[in-house]
Amino acid sequence: QSRLARFCVNHFHSDEPLDHHAIIKRLNDLLKHINMDNSDDYIKINDLIKEYEENDNSIEQLLHLYTLETKFYRMLKRDCLPLAIPLFIQLPKLKERYFRGRVYRGMHMIYEELLIYQRAMKIPGTVLQTRSFSSTSMNRSIAEEFAYLQEKTNKKKFCVLLVFDFPNICDQAINLTRVSIDKPCLSEYEDEQEVLILPWTLFEVKLIQEAADEDDLCTIYLTNIMIPNKNLMSTFAWSWTEFKKKLIQEKRFQFDCAFQKYKISMTRSE
Repeated sequence: QSRLARFCVNHFHSDEPLDHHAIIKRLNDLLKHINMDNSDDYIKINDLIKEYEENDNSIEQLLHLYTLETKFYRMLKRDCLPLAIPLFIQLPKLKERYFRGRVYRGMHMIYEELLIYQRAMKIPGTVLQTRSFSSTSMNRSIAEEFAYLQEKTNKKKFCVLLVFDFPNICDQAINLTRVSIDKPCLSEYEDEQEVLILPWTLFEVKLIQEAADEDDLCTIYLTNIMIPNKNLMSTFAWSWTEFKKKLIQEKRFQFDCAFQKYKISMTRSE
């Protein structure tokens, strides 16, 4: 295992190390315990896992697996390491898919969740860190549809549009669309123009535009920040150290974020 893989396992997971065999076993165990309503989905997921099992360099199969709208996908949101560890280990193979630009994510929030973002914007030096995979779209209209089309519950009352800006090429935002002739779309839904934001990606809240009424969208603008002159392993180590300090700790909501502070020496890379 690489230093990065060992770090992820030791600090973010309590089970045995997730080598290739263990990852396959965990994925298959997840699949066995899910009551799949659609047999075609089960076959497709099983085939993708087998392809990855036969060739551990086929990381794109796991990315495709995550884009399937199934119960299996929801399980991976709760336990992201079976996908995150092999993905981070093989990130250099996805270099052509590293993303720079703006993407959108539509969702619902309760009032207390909105307060988290407001506090993050008001407290200088505060950043948010993703704790799971987050699907986004390069098409704003598609993200807005997700915000409006989700059925509102009595608890989740606000339609929210998250706007993520990546001013620099980011290896923690993976473009799943067709990027070249030999790099096809990896998403099950090509028209959604999906960019997948990986766990432990850091953001700063730049602006919040409040909704005009209960049927309007609240828009939250977030900018990706990177630790200058540090590699991904250093970012993980810094994130874990800061998290342990429990500077500000919040409940895990739909965006799965926790407040953290910059180190004094930290500035955004230009």
